[in-house]
Amino acid sequence: MFGSEVDAISERLVEKLARREGTTPAELHPPLYEVVDLEALDAVFASLHGGTTRNAGGRVEFEYEGYRVRVEDDETIVVDELEDS
Repeated sequence: MFGSEVDAISERLVEKLARREGTTPAELHPPLYEVVDLEALDAVFASLHGGTTRNAGGRVEFEYEGYRVRVEDDETIVVDELEDS
């Protein structure tokens, strides 16, 4: 991949989850794209025309294989283990 795609939020998220699981992004199971629409995630956090960052003040949060995943408006990615209920 070239350009800003290398830093796409979805790629950073997949890499972070793979590190947490001690595996490679290709070996994540199930693949993250089966749980969340990665293209939509990238679109939500994409820069505006001219490279200006969005200032929406929100976040995306979902669960993935025992983790609560949160992506903040500043592109901070937080992956926490879910507590047993």
